[in-house]
Amino acid sequence: MAQRIFGIAQGYEDLNDHQSLRDDPLFQVVCERGVRADLPLASPPTLCRLENRVDRKALSKIAEVFVETFIRSRPRCRRN
Repeated sequence: MAQRIFGIAQGYEDLNDHQSLRDDPLFQVVCERGVRADLPLASPPTLCRLENRVDRKALSKIAEVFVETFIRSRPRCRRN
């Protein structure tokens, strides 16, 4: 997931861009995989399969996590 999110954030919205990014040492570090030539990041077909598996139920759970994370990040209001 991190690979796809960071790719989009850096302007690589096309999955084909990930063919070269998967071997990029800096991109591997950003995705918290460490630099390993023998273990590249996910290939474009793997990322495509990941994106195609998301359904309504998964989107609902993702939205729930975002809302809960946002609520926990807010300071609590003290009432007298």
